[in-house]
Amino acid sequence: MKNSIGGNGTIARLGGDEFVIVLPHIESTDKVVEIVENIYNMMQKPWLINGNTLKVTTSMGIAIVSDKNITSAPILKTADKALYEAKNAGENSYKIIE
Repeated sequence: MKNSIGGNGTIARLGGDEFVIVLPHIESTDKVVEIVENIYNMMQKPWLINGNTLKVTTSMGIAIVSDKNITSAPILKTADKALYEAKNAGENSYKIIE
């Protein structure tokens, strides 16, 4: 996933199957969509683990925040809301809330 986001971001695992990607210097929503598509393309490849081929589906909730003084809690809350909207839309979906 690190290759999918470029050198300006940080990836952290929150727990289970949830990850957070922080992109502090993103130029535009179009750039976010490009990164999302890169991650989807990477995740769509079959994974061979112990002789078994696995397919992974991905849902993403994206919060775009312009306020540089906001704390992480409201950002994560917005991203979580977007994630559940994406999950309700079906597998391999994403939702952006600005």
